[in-house]
Amino acid sequence: MIGSIRWLANNMKLEVWNVMMKKSNQMPVDFPINVSNSIDDNSNVSLEWKHGTIASTSAKKIELNGQSILHVSTEGQEGWVRLHLALSKNFDQVSVLGSRIVLMVEPGAVNPSIKPHIVESNLSSDSRNTYPKAPAHSRKIKPGQWYEVYGAFAVGKARTNRRTDIVLDLPLNAQILIADVTCDWFDAKVAVDKEESINEQVVDPIANFETKSTSDLVGTLEECPIYYHNFKLEDGGLSGRAITRSKTIYLSRDASKDVSPISISKPGQFNGIEIEGAGIEFKIAESFSKVTSVSLRSSPEGRQPFWTGSIGSRTISEAPKKSLSPRDRQDQMILLWAPISTAGLTVQLEQVTELLEKNKFPYKISYHMQPRVDHPLRKHWIEPRDIDSPKMVIYFERFVQFDRGFEGAFKVFYMNLDWLSDKTLSLAKVHAKAVLCPTPYRMEELSETFQNSQVLHLPWPANFEPRDSEIKTDPKEPIRVLYVGNDYDDHSRKHPYEVVEAIQRLTRTDIVFDLKFRSALPQDVKDSLNQHSQVNTVIDWSTDYDAMKELYATADINLIPNACEGNGLSILEAWASGTVPAVLDGHPMKDVTSAENSFRISCEETGKQEYAPYYKATADDILAFLDRLTWDEVREKKEVVHGMVPELVDRKKRLEEALCSYALLSGIRTKGLRMRVAQAHLPRGHEKDKWKPRFGKRVSDLMLSEEGQTTLLRKPKLIDVMMTTSQRPWCLRDSLAQLIQAMRMSPYDHRLFVAIDTLDPGTLSIINQYSAEIDQVLWTKERHGLPYTWNSLNDLQRNTVNRSELKPDYICYIQDDCFIKEPSSYFARMVGLASECMPGYLGFVSGYYTEVHPGFADFEWKGNRVIASDSIDGKNFMGTPEVMASVGPLSWWFSDGLRRGNPGPVRGSHFDLWQWKESPNSLTEQYRISLVLPDLCSHTAEKASDSTWNNDTSEEAVKKRIELDKIYNTRD
Repeated sequence: MIGSIRWLANNMKLEVWNVMMKKSNQMPVDFPINVSNSIDDNSNVSLEWKHGTIASTSAKKIELNGQSILHVSTEGQEGWVRLHLALSKNFDQVSVLGSRIVLMVEPGAVNPSIKPHIVESNLSSDSRNTYPKAPAHSRKIKPGQWYEVYGAFAVGKARTNRRTDIVLDLPLNAQILIADVTCDWFDAKVAVDKEESINEQVVDPIANFETKSTSDLVGTLEECPIYYHNFKLEDGGLSGRAITRSKTIYLSRDASKDVSPISISKPGQFNGIEIEGAGIEFKIAESFSKVTSVSLRSSPEGRQPFWTGSIGSRTISEAPKKSLSPRDRQDQMILLWAPISTAGLTVQLEQVTELLEKNKFPYKISYHMQPRVDHPLRKHWIEPRDIDSPKMVIYFERFVQFDRGFEGAFKVFYMNLDWLSDKTLSLAKVHAKAVLCPTPYRMEELSETFQNSQVLHLPWPANFEPRDSEIKTDPKEPIRVLYVGNDYDDHSRKHPYEVVEAIQRLTRTDIVFDLKFRSALPQDVKDSLNQHSQVNTVIDWSTDYDAMKELYATADINLIPNACEGNGLSILEAWASGTVPAVLDGHPMKDVTSAENSFRISCEETGKQEYAPYYKATADDILAFLDRLTWDEVREKKEVVHGMVPELVDRKKRLEEALCSYALLSGIRTKGLRMRVAQAHLPRGHEKDKWKPRFGKRVSDLMLSEEGQTTLLRKPKLIDVMMTTSQRPWCLRDSLAQLIQAMRMSPYDHRLFVAIDTLDPGTLSIINQYSAEIDQVLWTKERHGLPYTWNSLNDLQRNTVNRSELKPDYICYIQDDCFIKEPSSYFARMVGLASECMPGYLGFVSGYYTEVHPGFADFEWKGNRVIASDSIDGKNFMGTPEVMASVGPLSWWFSDGLRRGNPGPVRGSHFDLWQWKESPNSLTEQYRISLVLPDLCSHTAEKASDSTWNNDTSEEAVKKRIELDKIYNTRD
């Protein structure tokens, strides 16, 4: 081991510094620092915060349970407070660093999180970047709980005039207790090629930062830190490796206090790096078949093990989660179809997930590509093959269909024209319930294309929090231009070749440039830019979120010569930072911006990127823009941009409102939002004057909410109607005539599908009479029963939707023995009631009522009596295609193994109830309520033998059933 730094609050001198501002302030504490085996005089632990009024901090030493603790207070709504551990050293070879921080956020902090990462600061240029292999990812922590933050890293030779630090971003508006900061340096043997790679990268994680809670602070501080471990316990033995300065690891079996030391078999090997004396590797070949668990400690008297395992698992806490199977329902989940990568789309995914978490909506993320980066959102990842019946799906740019419950999902499509492929368009325009457009470009055309959806222009919010920044007033100061590019190649849409050429040809000395590229530049290009007198910064590596904010905040102009745009996220980030965007003079860039809040660069349209125009700008175009810039014009536009802060803040609110409204409309249940309707409104027995539903104001308030109805869903246009009949032409004659009349007098468009179970001459004659008004007919030669007929009708209707690309707003079913009383108002009342209800709470709307299905509450709607019920008679009902799909096909068997249906040995297909608990996907299981308009339809069967289920629906028969308590009282 080369050296060790152990910092505790009773042994320290706290230095406060800010590399970016080159300021140093002494904190109001002065404790001598104690460094054993000091690496060099620059080793320190320090606090840093963003200077000004945005964030601030203070620190003092306190005593807690006999331990000296550093108490840090942070304040502010924006910015950061950071704990720094300087890693600068003078080693002439690659070394290995183990680091641990022990801290707690006191109760009272709101959703606190910490963010460990490693940064390198250029002390001459004030620039700073996060190493891409140790990225900054926030980790949420629980207030009042102690945590260890630890990791192990291979560190290359120190670079001239550079400082490398482990940085821990602390939560704002919080009280933080820091009990321990430890850094251990270890000798390492590294292959030549590996050493060259590490020296080039400076930092290469062996084990990236981990966060682990601990319930024993004293024991944690007394034990030797374990910076990395990987153990495997099997029946035949225990093996593994660890990085620690402890020379021995101690093993105990089950809960025994007896421990035995583990002999080290050889130095540990970690990705081609051998650590002597600290990297330990061993294998114990003994039988653990009679042992329940094995624990490992770093000392014989250790209070708590750092690892516990049981046979067949790596660790109890790290056991792999069981993959979801198609039978594991996800019907109270939002699925986000989006990539987890370095793309801008992931930034928008982060914005959406932040709002979903804020409002406590559960979600999962999936995509056709596996996550490409280590990202906090990976914990929400679900494999596409494991998706089953999500309640709601939000598609980001790509649209796919699955056969596992997606038909019943509420689908929202976030669309960018530059990624709108023909395949995506063909699916989304049929199945999307809502389409969100971030720009107003081609809105009228898109509304016609997505005729089955509500197309909404929803301006996207910036990823940065909008803020008022200082407007420069001194014309002697140079104009600062920021360019954020992708890769330096001819595939980039950001014109990198043209931008570099324009900069090199520029003769003005009052413009300076900060240049950021996603990947490394060719060395000759980089050298040329670094030597240019007007180029201030060249960054061609990955940087963290805060560094990007700094770049935007110091710029006057953000140069965005993108050949095409979908969302304009760079434009939004510029505005949010008080910076004026300079964009190509084409669509949709100039639809998003105005002449007052942006600059326009001349360009030529050269083609299409999917459905978005594609433009070309030359170096001459960019140079001409730079040459005509004036300080007065920059200042005028910056003043306009500063006035946009309220609008940019409102964008985030609008996005949050839209997401919450869609989630509520889909029927997502969350804590405090779950639909609660009182039980047992129907007394049993012979109290026939009391069994009627009570007044249901609570149900009315829930069902008839106006949340999002007028702007987030399209007004109903098309109703598909389905009728079944089976050798009852005397019933069909009148019911079909009334249905046709109702369709003629309806304010909506209709398609009529008729299914005939066993075609007979009388039925055929009636069908021929109305053939001009019936869209499709299917019939069987032999009798297969109502479930079979219904399922066949649904398949026919879905195929028609896919072929015609016209999806109905509702599907209305009616049996041949159901007679519409008032054709002139039937569809207006049925659809009117349904369209005013929250679709996520609504099951079916029915126009047929029988007191055998009494319901549990009633209320008035526009002069109509409405009954809320869990069960309905199957003669007539209407629902959205999503509700129909969520119920699924009618079953032929129940768990008793007997066939159901008509004909069948036992009566009882869930066709006319839909709510039996045995029924698959019942609406009660979905927390949906059906509504009945009791005066719209009647039963035409004159006798029980004419009825679908041999039901006697006469008044006398119904009263007798009620007296015998043979009613569907679903809430007792």
